[in-house]
Amino acid sequence: MRTSKPSKGLLALFCLPAYIAAILLSAVLFTTSVFAQAGELEVARNVNLRSSPSTDNDPIELLQPPQKLELISNKKRRNYYHVRLESGDYHVRY
Repeated sequence: MRTSKPSKGLLALFCLPAYIAAILLSAVLFTTSVFAQAGELEVARNVNLRSSPSTDNDPIELLQPPQKLELISNKKRRNYYHVRLESGDYHVRY
């Protein structure tokens, strides 16, 4: 009876040292559009500011890095953060 061995590429993936896995995870996190931290969001790439957590309405404004926003809630709704600016409460997609 023949048993199949895992491919070397797949085996190497599972044997990555922890520091390499952390670097790969960091790269994924830095590709998001905003970073959440302690009640504050920093825009990392251009994102649309919206009145509701949906693309059904036109964007209100295009936000650009490194603009900072106040995070109202850590709870995400439909992939949107609820944020506050001086002019009111809005939503940005992460």
